[in-house]
Amino acid sequence: MRRIVVTLACLFLLVPILSRADDAPEFELRDGDRVVFVGNTFIERDQVYGYLETMLTARWPDRNITFRNLGWSGDTVWGEARAGFDTPIEGFKRLVEQVETAMPTVIFVGYGTNESFAGASGVAPFREGLVRLLEQLEKHKPRIVVLSPIPHERIVPPLPDPEERNANLKLYTDAMGEISSERGHAFVDIFGRGMQNMSEASFKPRSENGMHLSRDGYWHFASDVLFGLKVWSAHSSQRVGECDGVSLDSFLDVEVAGFVREAGSYRFDATFASLPVLPNFSAARFGRKDPERTANTESLRMFLVRGLPPGEYAFRVVGKPMDEHRFRAVVGAIHWLHPPPDLEARQSQELRQAIVQKNRLYFHRWRPQNETYLFGFRKHEQGNNAAEIPKFDPLVEELEAKIAKLRVPVKHSYELIRQP
Repeated sequence: MRRIVVTLACLFLLVPILSRADDAPEFELRDGDRVVFVGNTFIERDQVYGYLETMLTARWPDRNITFRNLGWSGDTVWGEARAGFDTPIEGFKRLVEQVETAMPTVIFVGYGTNESFAGASGVAPFREGLVRLLEQLEKHKPRIVVLSPIPHERIVPPLPDPEERNANLKLYTDAMGEISSERGHAFVDIFGRGMQNMSEASFKPRSENGMHLSRDGYWHFASDVLFGLKVWSAHSSQRVGECDGVSLDSFLDVEVAGFVREAGSYRFDATFASLPVLPNFSAARFGRKDPERTANTESLRMFLVRGLPPGEYAFRVVGKPMDEHRFRAVVGAIHWLHPPPDLEARQSQELRQAIVQKNRLYFHRWRPQNETYLFGFRKHEQGNNAAEIPKFDPLVEELEAKIAKLRVPVKHSYELIRQP
C-alpha cells in the first residue's frame, strides 16, 4: 500500500516537471547524426560522467548517433585556451578547425562562464565573439543548441557569497538567449534552472566548489538539458494488452506480446521502446529522494492492470522470483505492476560506462598529453611516435559498436500469478 501511495504521488509530480508552457517543437536527433559538444571546462568535464550522452543515446535506441566531446578547460568564445604557444587568433582558428574536422550535424555550444568575469563591461565583446563563433559553426548548416553557463552555488564560509558572480552570469545568459533566438538556434537556460534550485528550501549543492559540477550536478545538468529541449514530455496511459476482460496499460511506449491467461494467472512479454533514465546514484547513495529521479524512472516504468478476479497475486519477471511484488485484488480496483527497478537500470549503467570509456579513448586521440613533442615545435624529438595516435581509432570504433548493442532494450517475460 505504501508503495502505491508513493507512486501516485510521483505521478502528480509529473505535471509541473514534464509540462511545457510554449509550443516549440521537441528536439530530435536523427539517424546518422554526429553530435559535437564544444565549450569550456563545464563541457570538457561532462565526458567524465557521460550522463547527457547516455540519456540522448538511450532516447533513440534505433538510431545510429555518434558523439564527440571537444570541450577545453578554460576556453572562451575566442578560443583563447586552445592557442597553446600561439596567439588567440590561432586559438580561434584551431577551435573552428577542430569542430569542422569532427563533421558535426548537431553542435552543443557551452560558453560564457570565463567571459563573465569581465562583468557588465564585457557583455558587448562577448556578444560579438559568440556571434562570430556561431557564424563559423553555421557554415555547414548543423543544428545548434546553445547552453547557458551554470550558476555559482553558495558554499559555506569562508568562500565568498556568489551574488555578484551570479548577477554577471545572468547578463551573459540573457545575451546568449537573445543571440540564439535571433539566429534561430535552440537555447537551454541551465543558469535559470540552477538558480531556481538554489532558491528552494531543500537546496542541495550540485557542485564540488561552487563552480565545477559534481557527479550529482552533471546528472541534474543532463536532465535539465533534456527537459529544456522537450526530449522528455508528458505521458498518458495507453492500452497495451487485453485478455478475458483483464486489461493492461502502460505509461511508456512498450511492445507487449502474448498477454494470455493460464489457470487463473497471466503471462506476457514486454519490450520498452527505450531504456530507463539513469537513476541519480549520488542522491541514492546519501539516502535522498529526488522527485525528478522518481518521476522519470520508477513511476513511469510500470503497468496498470484492471479487471482482475478477486484474490492474492504475485507479479514477477520470469526467472526472478526474488523480486516479485504481491498484492490483493478486489472488484473494480486498478493495480500497479512494478518491474524490478534494477532490471534495465543495470543495462543503462553499462551503457554509460561504455560511453565514458569511449570518451576517454577519444580524448587521448585528439588531445595527447605530449602533443608538443608529437605535432608541435618539438616534434623533431619524438615526432616519430605520432604514428601511434591513429591506433586509438579502432578502439573507439569497437566501443561504439558495444554502445550500439547496449542502447537497445531487451525483451522480458512477466508473470502475474494468482496465489492459492
